[in-house]
Amino acid sequence: MFVPLIRQPPDPARRGAIDQATAKLNAQYQRLDAHLAQQAYLAGNDFTMGDVPLGAMTYRYLNLPIERPELPNLARWYRALTERPAYAARVMIEFGRNLEEWTALERAGAGQP
Repeated sequence: MFVPLIRQPPDPARRGAIDQATAKLNAQYQRLDAHLAQQAYLAGNDFTMGDVPLGAMTYRYLNLPIERPELPNLARWYRALTERPAYAARVMIEFGRNLEEWTALERAGAGQP
């Protein structure tokens, strides 16, 4: 979903595939939300390496221009991640909302005009 929504020019022909992918991803995040109802982090009540990659993917998921279901346990878990300075500095990096913004941010990050 990220690539056709952010890194490629808009194409109405991809809308159906994006909607299907959104539904599948939302279903997976609902499963994660149910899992997080039982514990604070992915592997229990302590932050572990397992939270890092899923936290990075969740940052993008929560910032994509899509509709999402209510996920209160995910929101609690994600809030805990955002309070970690390293997560905020290394993961919560603006990526833009479309191809033009993505390209401009990539160039700026590489020191290009």
